Amino acid sequence: MSNQEKAAATKRDSDSAGVRGFLHEVFLDKDDIEHERRFDCRSLPLIAVALAAGWLYSRDGNAAYACVSAVFAIAYAVYFIVNRGAYIVHVIRGERVIPDSAGAGAKQPWNPAWLRLMTSFIDNDIAYALIGGYGIPLAGTAVMVVYGIYGWHWLAVLGIALCIVYAAYWLCYAFVAMHRRLVDALRDRNSRLEQAQYRMSMMERDTMLASKTHDTVTGGLSYIAFVAQQHADDPQISDTERAAWQRIDETAQHTMDNVHAVIDILGHADEAESLRADAGNRNRLAVQNGSFSDTVRAHCKEGDNRLHSLGFAGESHVAETGKLFGIGRERTDECVRLLDELYSNIAGHADPSQPYAIFVNIESDHLNSHLHVTETNSIPESDEGRACRKPVSGKGLAFHRDAIERSGGTLRTSQEDDTWTLSADIPLEGR
Repeated sequence: MSNQEKAAATKRDSDSAGVRGFLHEVFLDKDDIEHERRFDCRSLPLIAVALAAGWLYSRDGNAAYACVSAVFAIAYAVYFIVNRGAYIVHVIRGERVIPDSAGAGAKQPWNPAWLRLMTSFIDNDIAYALIGGYGIPLAGTAVMVVYGIYGWHWLAVLGIALCIVYAAYWLCYAFVAMHRRLVDALRDRNSRLEQAQYRMSMMERDTMLASKTHDTVTGGLSYIAFVAQQHADDPQISDTERAAWQRIDETAQHTMDNVHAVIDILGHADEAESLRADAGNRNRLAVQNGSFSDTVRAHCKEGDNRLHSLGFAGESHVAETGKLFGIGRERTDECVRLLDELYSNIAGHADPSQPYAIFVNIESDHLNSHLHVTETNSIPESDEGRACRKPVSGKGLAFHRDAIERSGGTLRTSQEDDTWTLSADIPLEGR
C-alpha cells in the first residue's frame, strides 16, 4: 500500500471516528433514515390533528378542541414510545432495523424521467433530513414561536410556505410509496403468469410424450398379445406351449395396463380415472389380497413362476416379523415395483444355469416397520472367462435408489467375482 493510500485510509478512519462520523451515524444512517421516514409517514396524521385542534382551541377556547388535541397527542406519544422501543430492541439484538425488501434484487421496470427524479429525491437521505425529518419541522416551530411573540406578518408567510413544502414532500412520498406497491403487485402478477406459462408448457410436453408413448408402445404390445392369443388357441400345440403363449399374452396385457397408467399421468387425466387405471396395474393376486405381506408374497410367487418358465432355477423367501398397520399406498407401490425390477433384471442379465435367490423380510415393532430385501444371482461369463453382464442402461435401479433414499431407506449393490448382490432397506412408514 502506498503512502497516499495509507493517508487516505487514516483520514477515513479519523473521519468515521470523529465528529463527522458521529453526526453521520446519528442523522444519516441508512436504516435509521428509512425507519424515521416510515415513522413520520404513519404518525403525521396524529400530530397534524393534535396541532390543528390545539390551534382551534387557542382561537375560541372550546374544551372539545382541547380534548381532541390531548387524545391525539397522547396517541402520538404512545406510538412514539412503542416505535422507539422496537427500534432499541432491534439494535440490541444486532438485527437490521429495516428488513430486506422481497423485490430488492428484482429487475426494476422502466420509469419516466420525472418519476425517476421524484423517486431519487424521496430516497435522498439529506433531502429527508432537511425537509421531512428535522429541518423544516424545527424551522417551522421556531417561526411559530417568534411569530407568536412579535406578530411579524412575513413570518406568517414564511410559516405557510414551510407548511406547503412540508406537505408537498409527504405527498410525493405517498405517491412514490403507492407506485412501488403497484410495481410490486405487477411484478408478482408477472411472476405468476410466468409460472402458469411454464406449467402449461410442461403439460404440453407431457401430452406429447403421452401421445408418442401410446402410438409406439401400446401398438407393439397389442400386436404381441394378439399373436400370443392366436398361438394359444391353436389346437395343434402342446399344453406346455399353450401355457407359455398364455403367459406371454398375460404379460403383454399387464405391461399395457402399466403403460396406460403412465399415459394417464402424462396426459393429466382425471384423478378418479388415474386411480382406476392405477388399480388395474396391480397384479390380480395382489388386488385380491388386502394385506401388505400378501401383496409381497403374490408378487414374489408370480416373479418366480415367470423366471421358472424362462428356464431359471431359484426361489424367493418371504418372512414376516410382527404385525403391520397402515402401510401407505405409495410405499407399497415402491416395494412392489422394486421386486418387479429385480425379477426383470434376473431374467435379462443373470446366468440361467445358476440359481438365483431373493430373501424378503418384513419387520415390524411398535415404533418402526421395514422391508429388507436381499437378492443374489450369478453373472454369465464371457468367452475369455471374465465375468460380465449384458448391456443395461442402469436407470431402473437408479430410479428406485433415488425413491428409496428420499423415503429414508437404502439400496446398495455389489459384484464379487461372478456374483451380483443387491440389498435394500425400505421404511414402511409414510404414505
